[in-house]
Amino acid sequence: MDPRIVSLIAANQLGAIALDTSVVDAQQRNLEGGLLRRVEQFHRSDRVRVLMPDVVRRELLAHLARDATEARRGFARAVRMAARAQVLSRDALDQLRVIEPQLVAPESAAETRLAGWLARTGTEVLDVAARVNMRTLFDRYFAAQAPFAEAGEKKHEFPDAAALLALEHWADEHETAVLVVSTDSDWQRFCAAHPRLIWTPNLSGALGAFQDESAQFAARRLAESVVDGTAPALTEALLVAGRNFVPQVTLLVDAHSSAFDLTWSHLAQLDDIRWSTTNGVLDDFEAIDHRDGKVVVRIEGTLLTKVVMTFTFSAGTGTGDATLPVGDRTMVLDIEIPCAILVTLDADTSRHIVFHDIEFLPTAHSILFGEIEPDWDASRDVRGWHDPMV
Repeated sequence: MDPRIVSLIAANQLGAIALDTSVVDAQQRNLEGGLLRRVEQFHRSDRVRVLMPDVVRRELLAHLARDATEARRGFARAVRMAARAQVLSRDALDQLRVIEPQLVAPESAAETRLAGWLARTGTEVLDVAARVNMRTLFDRYFAAQAPFAEAGEKKHEFPDAAALLALEHWADEHETAVLVVSTDSDWQRFCAAHPRLIWTPNLSGALGAFQDESAQFAARRLAESVVDGTAPALTEALLVAGRNFVPQVTLLVDAHSSAFDLTWSHLAQLDDIRWSTTNGVLDDFEAIDHRDGKVVVRIEGTLLTKVVMTFTFSAGTGTGDATLPVGDRTMVLDIEIPCAILVTLDADTSRHIVFHDIEFLPTAHSILFGEIEPDWDASRDVRGWHDPMV
């Protein structure tokens, strides 16, 4: 938690918070859950506004529309595969084929999702054209001032420059600081030169800075209970939720074969969750929301997982796109995956911890294999481990 941010809030000198596209993308555009949902707490605040320059809104709409397009394609592909594999009855397939044309257009789905989030958070969308002086914009461009760089394709930074100048205009107009949440280094450089634009890359920390002492006390009680075992129901619930979450972790696999075409699949299961602690309390925890008698606490841990990777190799036949399978390779790996979890509990922790919800935040994990080849001699039976799907 940045002491400067905390002191500005305490002095009532921080009047708004603004999120960059990069932060929303980092949360996998999960507007209905996770940290982005917790931005809704400012809707009821008479001290802090949520701001979004309209160029950021347009960028987010494009990203959300892309997600919707991919979802439509995935649905259509799943229907085709189900028909080909004959895993559904003809009636069931007919019902799915009726649904497919009824799917909402990607642009409409994006508009609906973003409009809903803007309404729930009470976000003020800033009209960049009305707030940004074009002479100032081009002066920065030719002087290579932030967010423009001396090298690279400066034209791609025009939306960033317009968004930041609009935030600067709003901050000066209202004579207050704006907390700018962004992972973009150009945004950081711009904010560093402006006393009223306070930059942070950490959305969780930004939310945590606004929480009162009672919320922070509840967060510490939770962090102690996880370590000392005084909340066994919570410990078990975290494991159950973790087992359901592990198959959803995005694996970024770096593997290739110089001789064959390569595809891969995986199965994953959770063995345990490890917590980093000091003096009987979790190292990483913070309250991020406090309303309606509930506190939401973000905690961090490490998922101890077992992952079975199956690589399938094929080669072209020389006839069109036809391929022939040539072998496979199976690897069983013990992988440690850092994770962040939101736990919702009663604000009153004087007697014991009463929790209501557990939500794992989206995460991705990279695995580097490099060059691999088929295992010509190994057995393909990997059922000697606990696989609930077998």
